[in-house]
Amino acid sequence: MIQVHVRLQKRIRRPEGYLIKIKDIAQILAPAEWVKPINEVTLTKAKSNQDDLLVIEILEVIAKLQQLIPDVQIQYYGDLETIIDIYKKPQKTNWFFVGFASILLFFGAGLAVMDFHADVAMAKVHRTLYTLLTGKTEHFPLWLQIPYSIGLGGGMILFFNRWFKKKINNEPNPLDVEMQTYQDSLNKCVIAQQAQQKSARGGSTS
Repeated sequence: MIQVHVRLQKRIRRPEGYLIKIKDIAQILAPAEWVKPINEVTLTKAKSNQDDLLVIEILEVIAKLQQLIPDVQIQYYGDLETIIDIYKKPQKTNWFFVGFASILLFFGAGLAVMDFHADVAMAKVHRTLYTLLTGKTEHFPLWLQIPYSIGLGGGMILFFNRWFKKKINNEPNPLDVEMQTYQDSLNKCVIAQQAQQKSARGGSTS
């Protein structure tokens, strides 16, 4: 009896036409002489007529392993499905849309910050603080407003733990956490939809 331990990955990304093998979607623990043959087993091909997202279930992996090793004993851990994101050949960057999106985000973010400050009367707060600290009245207390503006930008950098493409440290920032939560929910939705489609077709496809 050959014991094989399998852990599927949650999601991978492969190009169109790629032959997807067990080594692409799973971590395998098996006797040394079986590791390479198992890893090289082909599961499916990322065809152009398939959806952009393809789901491979643990049952498909088990079926392939039983074909390869009739007396195999399989233990599997973690997720029961792997989502494969199939992508086509990269297209040229449309710099017009990149520039348009950047301008839109820049002004949108600026307006959001200004609207927030207007709602909480931040200018009035600064003038009040200036009067309390100096005993004088100043309509534009710049020595409070300028450091505050610099601190606002610096605080955003620290909060999101990122400077352009570089991270300040290895800890996930709140945006990373929210994106991971969104990705997990998306994965569950994709798996449910694929299961419904397979059920409607009367069986699974490989």
